[in-house]
Amino acid sequence: MTRIYVGAKLRPDLERVADYYEELSGTLALQFMASIGDAVRLLQHYPAIGSPRYGHSLGVGGLRFLPTRNFPYLLIYREHLERIVLLRLVHMARDVESVLDGRRPAIRKAVRRPRNPL
Repeated sequence: MTRIYVGAKLRPDLERVADYYEELSGTLALQFMASIGDAVRLLQHYPAIGSPRYGHSLGVGGLRFLPTRNFPYLLIYREHLERIVLLRLVHMARDVESVLDGRRPAIRKAVRRPRNPL
């Protein structure tokens, strides 16, 4: 089983999102944390399951992401030979490359539809 390490930036990400869901519903916050736990257990057994998309585009070997179940977040991690380092938790609407590249986190622009003149 692969060892899991938690990066320094993941803790504030998790706390921020868990606090948000706690404000909405305590049950929702528990479901969110359970979803994160499920993702971590999956990574322990199948470390290469995540997509290397952002690793390729940023030129960072071993960088992968795994979507969380039932929540719009990506768990960003780096796969090493005998360990995984969990790096960030990023909302799917964010510009993930900007967040990981250290630039100001941007939100992807929504496509605007023309107004109905009627």
